[in-house]
Amino acid sequence: MYEGSGAIIIGLTNTSELAMWWESHNPVYGYTCNPYDLRCIVGGSSGGEAASVASACSVMGIGSDIGGSIRMPAFFNGVFGHKPSPFLVPNKGQFPGATTQSELYLGLGPICRYADDLEPMLKCMAFKDGPIDFDVPLNYDMSKIKFISVEDDGWSQFDGWSVFTSPISRELKLAQRRVVNFLESACGAKVERKEIMLLRYSLPIWMAIINNNGDPKFSQFCSSTKDNTDVSVYDLPLKNMYMEMLKRLIGKSDHSTYVIITGMMERIPMAKASLDQLLAMGKELREYIHELLEGDTILIYHLIL
Repeated sequence: MYEGSGAIIIGLTNTSELAMWWESHNPVYGYTCNPYDLRCIVGGSSGGEAASVASACSVMGIGSDIGGSIRMPAFFNGVFGHKPSPFLVPNKGQFPGATTQSELYLGLGPICRYADDLEPMLKCMAFKDGPIDFDVPLNYDMSKIKFISVEDDGWSQFDGWSVFTSPISRELKLAQRRVVNFLESACGAKVERKEIMLLRYSLPIWMAIINNNGDPKFSQFCSSTKDNTDVSVYDLPLKNMYMEMLKRLIGKSDHSTYVIITGMMERIPMAKASLDQLLAMGKELREYIHELLEGDTILIYHLIL
């Protein structure tokens, strides 16, 4: 459908192994460096795509996102990324794919050098039993839109902070305050400041949801070889990731360190009570944010892992 809309496909760009990390490195193609500073990373997993757009290699690109893999590379490379609402863009053809509950969190979306290009790109991508047509009004009365600014990820100086999150840096807070000040002074908008305490548990909540969805495990994807390409991933054995870590230490593993660590983490048993508690917290957080976003509401929030 992209070529039907006039797109010229240039090629594929680099990702992290199995598209699951916040930078873009794999044992086949190595590291992707940031076009603005080669000492810095590009984010992940769609970091190669964001770097190609930032460096003017392409005008726009496509990324996938299940935990920040469009949003973080866009932020790291100074471009614009958009993760659409679930099922607006088909997930068909991705690898690794999602077939169960995690498909609610996985999405394809545009990465563009200019914000104006996000809408036409998304219109080309949106498809469900046929193209989906939608119009985005060009002239908003900003004073009629409700803005909510969340500066912290569940952390406050009065309540300590979670081992699962890091406090937002001073520079990012100041940048967000400049946005808020502009909306209030130049646009006449009213911005409400909030702190959402459950955000401090966003990482363990996300891990509980992803690891409890019935999809194949990382260690099963790592078991795939040229001898069993016709075998369903669900039928592959779990690779011993602890042995892979030992092999990695002596340079004998075919997998990246972070993939091995992820495979080890998913093998750690979680007590049912803890799992149920995290899933309940995730449901509560989701319902609370949905309630906040009722009507014409925009949430201003840093995505930090």
